[in-house]
Amino acid sequence: METKSCKRRGMEAFRAKRFEEACQWFERALRAKEGGESQTAALYSNLAAANCARQDYKAALRASERCIRERPDWIKGYYRRAEALVGLQEFEKAERALLSALELDPEEPGIREMLAQVTQQNDRIEGARSTKIPQKHDTLPYWSKSQSVHELTQELQNLTNAIGAIEIATEGELNVLSKSFPGKSVEEMKASLRAQANEKRALLASRGSPDPAGPPPGIASSPHTDPTDTIDSALKPERSSNLPPFQKIRCKVCGNIVHRHMKVCTSCCLPLTDSKFFEPCFDVPIAGGEVPIYQQSKPREIAARSGQDALGPNLSKLRREACQPPQSRGKGRDESKGSALSKLRKRKTHGVTKQTTLFGGVGKEDNILTAAYTRLGLPSATGQATLRKRYFELHMEEHPDKGGEAEDHASLCEAYNCISQASILESQNMHKQDADAECRAQGSSSASARIFVAMVCYRDSEGIRTIEHLLRMASHKDRVTVGVLWQYANTEFQDVTRYFTEVNILTAEIENRAVNIPDEGERQKYLETCLPQQLKLQQREQAKEIASHTRKSLPDDLQAHVREMHMNFLDADGSAYSHHLLEQLWGGEEFIFLIDSRVRFVKGWDVLLMEEHSCCPSSKSILTGTCLYSKPQEDLGTAAEEPADNRPPVITAVGFSRGGVPIFSGQRLKEVPQQPKPTFFWNPSFSFSKAEALMKDVRYDPHMAHLDHGEDISMAVRFFTHGWDCFCPRRNVCFSSDSTPYRKNLWDEDHRSGYRLYAEPYESSGTEQEQDLKSFQRLSSRRRVLQLLGAPDSDASQIDLGIHGVGESRSLESFLSGSGVDCKAGELHPHARCGGLPAHALAFGPPPKCDR
Repeated sequence: METKSCKRRGMEAFRAKRFEEACQWFERALRAKEGGESQTAALYSNLAAANCARQDYKAALRASERCIRERPDWIKGYYRRAEALVGLQEFEKAERALLSALELDPEEPGIREMLAQVTQQNDRIEGARSTKIPQKHDTLPYWSKSQSVHELTQELQNLTNAIGAIEIATEGELNVLSKSFPGKSVEEMKASLRAQANEKRALLASRGSPDPAGPPPGIASSPHTDPTDTIDSALKPERSSNLPPFQKIRCKVCGNIVHRHMKVCTSCCLPLTDSKFFEPCFDVPIAGGEVPIYQQSKPREIAARSGQDALGPNLSKLRREACQPPQSRGKGRDESKGSALSKLRKRKTHGVTKQTTLFGGVGKEDNILTAAYTRLGLPSATGQATLRKRYFELHMEEHPDKGGEAEDHASLCEAYNCISQASILESQNMHKQDADAECRAQGSSSASARIFVAMVCYRDSEGIRTIEHLLRMASHKDRVTVGVLWQYANTEFQDVTRYFTEVNILTAEIENRAVNIPDEGERQKYLETCLPQQLKLQQREQAKEIASHTRKSLPDDLQAHVREMHMNFLDADGSAYSHHLLEQLWGGEEFIFLIDSRVRFVKGWDVLLMEEHSCCPSSKSILTGTCLYSKPQEDLGTAAEEPADNRPPVITAVGFSRGGVPIFSGQRLKEVPQQPKPTFFWNPSFSFSKAEALMKDVRYDPHMAHLDHGEDISMAVRFFTHGWDCFCPRRNVCFSSDSTPYRKNLWDEDHRSGYRLYAEPYESSGTEQEQDLKSFQRLSSRRRVLQLLGAPDSDASQIDLGIHGVGESRSLESFLSGSGVDCKAGELHPHARCGGLPAHALAFGPPPKCDR
């Protein structure tokens, strides 16, 4: 009965054009697993239709394929597949799907009508290819006709970067690349890449999509205009002058570089629909520049000897002392709620608890950590990677939204929290002892305030340069300690992957050659022959990445100021968990400074921050804001070049994500204030406060995984309700220094490798099981944020947030009314869009509304 009820409600939501809600109901009906193949196939068909309606064509394609798998003789599955493929601009595949449908029912008028439209579109593409670029048909890759506009645009950008990379390549790199272009000179290699780029431009032009670099000569613009052409109209006054052509724009607030057709800044989320918020970018450097390599190290040795492993057990003291908490930490949170962590801190016996009901009835004399590991079905001292993987497997099985019991899910979360906090306490105690011993050895005064700088670096070679510049620009380097979590490819891949840019360029060229080999056996033989060359280049690129993600690459006099953790980037699942792991590196420093991995600093930033913090009119103050852009400089011994307009930005709300979570940006103040300006909002890329804020009152929530929006607002709410006040500083002490237009991130990784190396692009997100797990993690994390904001999802169960919920010093209602954020109605009041300030206080006025 549950399946029929969910299907009925899904159909009602679909008719009311609430497509996201309809998808949730159809998915819930499928999870109920009631009914036969016919009922299941119908649900997958409905799910595909709902996903098409909300323009999530990849999800629609997956649902349609499941529908065909359930009922191969049903025409509707092939029709849904064709709809999804048309949305992905893969018209040739859509035509094949429709022909398969006609074999089942040759008289179906809807199929025949759609087939005529798709065939016409295919003919238009073929005509554009033959008339606009006079080349042989067999030189085009076989997948070009079926790629989406987004994929074509991305490949065109990669080819452009490859041409630039060849111009600055070393002799050794040219020797490697020349194996893909036998007998060709450098100019001939570039000519080959330019020819491929022209093919992509032709396809883009034939589909009515603007070329990132502008249409080539002789190709007329398509009558179908892009929705983002408002940017072109905004730039008309500038284009009419003698400015050279450009394909990138730079956000005036954060300095991030994006394509000129982007509507929103990908860094600070500022809407880029008005020319006053961005400027043309003519000096975009080539991605993939050289990184200083630590020559005396081997890939696996660096991580082994340069610091602790974030994913290793690191629980030797736990095994000996059963994680006895250090007495020097003083009183913690309110322990009246009786959580597992509170019991761990309260116990007076040596690692033994008298609690008999903890984690489902463990014996009286059992150790609390052993009980927690038992709850997760793992042996004691299991590493963090295995622990987290097991936790999320059980999380998906036992979550109330999946039909589990709330009590069982609560005990699972308590067990995970207990193990995580025990590991953090043990590691913090070790670092605190080392820091105190170092202070005594140097004769430093205990009254001197120390700063712990926390940084997460995800596959970014700029991270090591940021650390070096930070330490060189500090007035009191001896009082600054950096804690960094390196997330990178720290284990050797046995197969060729798509995780490295240079390898991808070589793989694309091999693909282009392979498609011109008519014999399947010969084609496979050729691909196998190329594998050693691809692996060799991959090992070289990985060695570069490993060498740039260790403190050993720093000068000798700076290495002692860095504590580090190493983590495989495939185990990363978002900022919240990464910052949760960084808590292990804190050694009792009085202040904490959160920064991004691409930042440059002014001279004496540490003194300036301390002075700014002392000017805040609150004893529990947090300095936060967004970083302005500064041109990156090669000399790390000089201070950051401050922009001419150095007015500090304040954080403002600009809209809501598709999931209903507020998103934020930065806006410059009209004048430099006399005192730090109060704000309700918070930014994890720039935050300076006393250590109690993040190490005692408001700990990072490790249960939020794969969350794209929500970390900032959830932490702001928790800070406010725990009595902390956020302020915008009067002066900018650090600046964003993004030196490349592309920056790797967790969500853009292409997971095709090994035998799946040449799979279809839409399979790049991983296996179906992996995608389902990540999708549920993202959904449950978003619902966790909405529950925290007092706007719970109507289809979600209420869960106990425990120590990661709101505080008791102030009410949630006070925050919502003061900040102007109304998540229930999905509205922003005027003062939310101005950061709580009058509109005339901002340099550009309130930012334009960002559509949900």
